[in-house]
Amino acid sequence: MVYLPNIPVGSDRPSLSRGQIQTNFSELDNQYGTSGDHVAFSSATNQGKHKRSTYVAGADASTAPLEGAVYTKDAGSGRTELYYRRESNGAISPLSLIKAFVSFNSSGSISNSFNVSTVNVNGIGQYVVNFTSPMPNTDYGVIATSNMQNSFTIGGIAGYGTKTVNSVEINVKSLTAGSGSAANPTTVIILGV
Repeated sequence: MVYLPNIPVGSDRPSLSRGQIQTNFSELDNQYGTSGDHVAFSSATNQGKHKRSTYVAGADASTAPLEGAVYTKDAGSGRTELYYRRESNGAISPLSLIKAFVSFNSSGSISNSFNVSTVNVNGIGQYVVNFTSPMPNTDYGVIATSNMQNSFTIGGIAGYGTKTVNSVEINVKSLTAGSGSAANPTTVIILGV
């Protein structure tokens, strides 16, 4: 089937163009429902609701009073990010501040992650978290936490060392021993705009 953009026209008689109108509705159902962003109009449930939203990257959106906009734009280095603009061309906020996340054990084995490819072990309590997609710069924030052998008697701290666009060094230390310590798990969150 092919969508017929000139059907109906003002001079059409519905009885004569009925088949073409039905063809257009079927094609719209197919394009927007079956293979598009919406649940098919012919579906028994969730008719016309979104399955996903696809945005083309562009410039900052303009907004009127009592109107907000969700859109994508290049966040630098060819990375497309999702943004929200408040009413009346108000403040612009990135919708995803978390750029990477990983939870790993003392041998660097990853149990859960986002935008992290590997964790290298450089020594006891010394790790390098490698990003799948690089950060745009080294101005990102790092939150690191660690479970010190499931014991409240051993105090510990997790922090970061050298930051690059491709990785961040994480150090886990025991406060009582004053040296690197094995921790299970260690969790790292990378924040940025």
